[in-house]
Amino acid sequence: MFKTIKKLFWFFKKRKKNYIIGVLVLQLANFIIIFPPIIIGKAIDSIAKGTITWNELMTYVGFMVVLFTSEYICNFTWSYNVFSNAIVIDFDLRNMIMKKILSMPRPFFEKFSSGDLMSRATSDVTTISDLLGYGTMAFSDGICYLSTVIIAMGVIISWKLTFFSILPLPFLVLFSNYLGNHIHNEYTKQQEAFSTMSDVALENINGLRVVRSYVLENQSIANFEKSITDVYKKSLRTEIIADIFWPSSKIFTSLSYAIAIWYGSSLIASGQITLGELISFNIYLGFLVWPMFSIGDFINIAQRASTSIERIYEVLEEKDDVTQENEVKLKEDVPCDLRFENYTFKYPTSSSNNLENIDLFIPEGNTLGIVGKTGSGKSTLIKQVLKEYEYGSGDVLLGNLSLKNIEVSSLMSKIGYVPQDSILFSKTIKENILIGKNDADDEGIEKAINLAGLTKDISNFSKGVNTLVGERGVSISGGQKQRISIARALLKEPDILILDDSLSAVDSKTQMNIIQNIRNIRKNKSTIIVSHRLSLVSHAQEIIVMNDGKIVERGNHENLMEQNGWYAAQYQTQQLKEDEQND
Repeated sequence: MFKTIKKLFWFFKKRKKNYIIGVLVLQLANFIIIFPPIIIGKAIDSIAKGTITWNELMTYVGFMVVLFTSEYICNFTWSYNVFSNAIVIDFDLRNMIMKKILSMPRPFFEKFSSGDLMSRATSDVTTISDLLGYGTMAFSDGICYLSTVIIAMGVIISWKLTFFSILPLPFLVLFSNYLGNHIHNEYTKQQEAFSTMSDVALENINGLRVVRSYVLENQSIANFEKSITDVYKKSLRTEIIADIFWPSSKIFTSLSYAIAIWYGSSLIASGQITLGELISFNIYLGFLVWPMFSIGDFINIAQRASTSIERIYEVLEEKDDVTQENEVKLKEDVPCDLRFENYTFKYPTSSSNNLENIDLFIPEGNTLGIVGKTGSGKSTLIKQVLKEYEYGSGDVLLGNLSLKNIEVSSLMSKIGYVPQDSILFSKTIKENILIGKNDADDEGIEKAINLAGLTKDISNFSKGVNTLVGERGVSISGGQKQRISIARALLKEPDILILDDSLSAVDSKTQMNIIQNIRNIRKNKSTIIVSHRLSLVSHAQEIIVMNDGKIVERGNHENLMEQNGWYAAQYQTQQLKEDEQND
């Protein structure tokens, strides 16, 4: 447990001033609390003897007021310094997790699901926050308060009475440690179940249209109830084990009280202590309940937090196999020729090559069309340009630089990428387009909208470009989502524009208009178009046909038609279908 918690020493070092002040003032408060029982004991002895005076009583009351006021000030000071750390670690860890998520390549997201990452960034961070706030207080207060009270009991009252009275308490500590190990195991299972539940919830929300179209509401509810029932059962089991401690602590502390009264009475009878001292002793004994509870509470929290630390650092320590040492930033004037040299690639989970012996050159300013049947490797080829996976054998170059040695952010500053599954944020149309270039003016936005064939669509919205698209663009059509994404990329004016089957939800006439607009404005810049509709790439200087990860045909439109291969047959078939539809 403590070995795992060591991973957070960087935070203790960062916030050492707050921890030192908080813990020292906490111990001062513990020292102050020693004196009220002494005063009460002396007052009781004076009353029992009948010697107490009004002035003496007021003196005792005055001391009590000063002590409790001082304790209040100390409690405020230490609680502010200690508990503020919980807020800071909450902020730091969530920020670290988000930075990690945003910097990681695609294999990372194949290992960690969205629901799992959400669970780690929320529930697990909160558990660690509890440890570094309340848990720190419980540990330091439990140990120091316990020591202070026991020393006070022994020095001020009786070492013999103290020794026999605290005999049951070590057994409570051992029992707490035993429970802590079980809590750690059960809490691990609970957090895993919580991650699964988050996954199920996110899948149902994101796939709401599919759920409704196939009338899967009841099945989805049943699946969610199953996952949340699993969370409930495992959470309940964890809490049952954790809640065993409090009634158990009462058994052990009750034994301490029984020993104190029994043995204390014999000490009074022998004249070794007074009645007031026995009452003071029992007040001190009552003080021991909190540190024993806090130590057990700390063990409980620490066991849960150690599980959460392991889960969070599993994310934070995940290696980025794509990023290389000594990567360089691209200069503004770097040539944007793209070249694949005898390149072969295999996905981490694949048993065979997904790209094989790819030799390809795309001069700056040219358009490349990539076609082929589903699963032929078109998008896989694009992912190499986007640096989403660790590179295979051979090389991929931009100008004379290998993409392996270029910083991802620098590379992506040169690229505008539009995937088939367009991702929009829960913002307005204008805000989504501005992601491409956040300092663009209204004229630039309007131009991008026009080039993407969105002008008429936006005019039909009551709020125009200020229309909210909803989460992931749920309130607009698939074609509108794709065109907003295209407008976003065009606003960026990238050196390399990649359209990865990003017009699939747009009608053929609008498709051709958008492609023509792109041709007109990008005569000196590179464009890569992946499409199942061959007429969209027929203007390209080079078209490649892919099959099973290999380039099986290449050339311009006229060359490929003359080869009379897959491209020619597919093009003729598509043209016949279009002619039939027009008729």
